[in-house]
Amino acid sequence: MHEVKCRILDLNKVRDKIKEMGFGKKTIIKVRDTYFDVKQLTVFKINEELGKAWLIIYKKTGKGFVFKKVPIEKPKSMKNLFEMAFGIRVVINKRGEIYKKRGVIVSIEYIPKLGKFLVVQSKNKKIAEDVAKKLGAKKFITKGFDKLMLEVKT
Repeated sequence: MHEVKCRILDLNKVRDKIKEMGFGKKTIIKVRDTYFDVKQLTVFKINEELGKAWLIIYKKTGKGFVFKKVPIEKPKSMKNLFEMAFGIRVVINKRGEIYKKRGVIVSIEYIPKLGKFLVVQSKNKKIAEDVAKKLGAKKFITKGFDKLMLEVKT
């Protein structure tokens, strides 16, 4: 899945465009991502959403990246274990709205201290970029939310 993101300047305008483009009913989300300090991986985090949790791992390779998402039963125990082993890099609480249409996921995400973001996901990078541009994206952000949050904290 390819993802592009940008800051949102006019939330109502983005919502209007999402509706005009025919995206389905919105789902409200509340997410907590706990990022651990694992140097050899791009991302190593526990994602908690709607009473479920996943271990998510991204690793950049010479040919792109490897992505793994594994459901976990006891996120609190896993977080304690990973904190002991690696340390916590940052915890990000976000809330937002998700809209779906034909394999494309559009989300509006609010992250305290960082602001509002438009995130578009698709199996095809060009489709994700095109949808984001139609929704008003001007400049894509390539850094992860964890790195953006660390920049704010320092």
